[in-house]
Amino acid sequence: MNYRMAYIYLDTDSSHWNFRLRTPTDVLRILDDDRLLMVFDRCMGEPGFEAQVRIGAVVKLSLRTRNAAVAEIRKAQALAQLAKVWAAKRSEPKRLNLMQIMGLAGLVHDLYVETFQQEPGERADWIAHKAVNRAVREGRLVDVPPIIPGQMPNEQQLALDEFGDDLTAGINALPRLENGDEGLERRYGLLCNWVLAQQCLRVDYATRKRLLVAIAKAGDTGPRQLKENAIGDYSPDIYRERYPRYRSSRTLQQVFEQWRGETQPAPSSVTNWRGHVDSLVGFVGHDHVERLTRADIVSWKDHLVEKGLAAKTINDSYLACIKRLLNYEVENHRLVESVAEKVSVSSRGQAGDSQLPYTTEEVAQLLTLARGQHKPILRWLPWLVALSGSRVGEVAQLWGSSVKQVGNLWVMQIKPADDGGRLKNHWSERETPIHQAIIEEGFLNFVSDRGDGPLFYNRSSGDRNRKHASKSVCNRLGAWIRSQEGFQDPRKAPNHAFRHWFKTELGALGVPDSMADAIMGHGKKSEADKYRHYTAQRKAPFVNKVQVPEVTASSTVEAAE
Repeated sequence: MNYRMAYIYLDTDSSHWNFRLRTPTDVLRILDDDRLLMVFDRCMGEPGFEAQVRIGAVVKLSLRTRNAAVAEIRKAQALAQLAKVWAAKRSEPKRLNLMQIMGLAGLVHDLYVETFQQEPGERADWIAHKAVNRAVREGRLVDVPPIIPGQMPNEQQLALDEFGDDLTAGINALPRLENGDEGLERRYGLLCNWVLAQQCLRVDYATRKRLLVAIAKAGDTGPRQLKENAIGDYSPDIYRERYPRYRSSRTLQQVFEQWRGETQPAPSSVTNWRGHVDSLVGFVGHDHVERLTRADIVSWKDHLVEKGLAAKTINDSYLACIKRLLNYEVENHRLVESVAEKVSVSSRGQAGDSQLPYTTEEVAQLLTLARGQHKPILRWLPWLVALSGSRVGEVAQLWGSSVKQVGNLWVMQIKPADDGGRLKNHWSERETPIHQAIIEEGFLNFVSDRGDGPLFYNRSSGDRNRKHASKSVCNRLGAWIRSQEGFQDPRKAPNHAFRHWFKTELGALGVPDSMADAIMGHGKKSEADKYRHYTAQRKAPFVNKVQVPEVTASSTVEAAE
């Protein structure tokens, strides 16, 4: 899902934050039911709520809050729910068997009980609700309000008006209507849409009719249990036993695509993880999530070891991918447990494997070589990385508009580029002082000449599903460094060894770890660290403490390109 199509805005009349998202064109073409129920959790003291939404060219709704932080959280909840709906609509309609249909109905029973069990309200409310449901189920009542998941029913007056004081006799006296099936759709249609969206399912017409009937039965069993809860009877739920556990027919590819739609990972991660999914599917010979066993995962892991892959690569990439996808299914109540949990390659760090920093002499050599370059990538990126400790990807996506003067201090605003660039995590966003030596080299003149746009690449496509243009910038710099004599040590990553050197220098100068982490955009190590906030002005003296290695004054140094 393209997050650039989604935004929140403040309604000037109500002062509430609203959500707006353009519906993908391909979804609009196959939309068979434009009704959608969205559920929002209690958040920061504000009550949760359910909203019935119509899907048109855009999806719009009020987030029912004046708090911008709550609005951002609810925006994320809305996007997660819509990602499931889009994934379901894009899938082929499925015909489910009876066991699967009853399994889905069991989820509706669970929704009733889990939502209201702790505070079930009045017994009379559930008696009335159950009576209305029975009349609809038997085709005796058509013009009825829909059931909204999570909303406490209030239908005592409706039941009295339709059936009189004796509910059973009143229902029995009503004739069965020729259009009785219409009542099922009106009453349970939203519930049906909700349960299908939860499972990312799109079903054919025959299955939907059968599912509505099964959900109508859950509209009896759920209230029966709550009717007893309302008088303090919390005996085991015997009604749940009639429903089988729903077994999804979802594939790993479907899970991956839905997870990708919700989380919007970097394009490089998408490419790598898709390859890991293909690897597992190819090894076990099928793509069905429910059929995966722990033995499958262990055998696949052993196969990767036999292929010669490093333990770290298997644990941190291949297995991490599958664990995340299966845990995603557990979190969304589509799996009971992940069969990949606790599966890993046993290993311990070996001498000669860890990454190393450049030496001061090597940094001096590279900065000298960079000084003689005319291409901006080669001229400025080594200096910026070496004397700020930034990740090369952070400075490769710098725009001229992100180089600012704050008081008497020049800083780089490390943030996601406006054309779709990314940072490693939220700790990475920061203001980093520009080392005085870089200013003396003439970097600000270069920025002025380039203008407000990207400094080291032409504007990227902005498509979050494609690699950002700054990625090729990083690769070109790394290849250039590797091409220089004496810079082929595999333990010294060509771009990242600068960062190791800078962190080492800060440590040697006695800079506190919390300050060093703030300068370099490292994650907080403790709860206490989260309360420490360092301005660029406080960082600057420590950045400038790092001495520039002795760089040759000549500006005509030749280097291989």
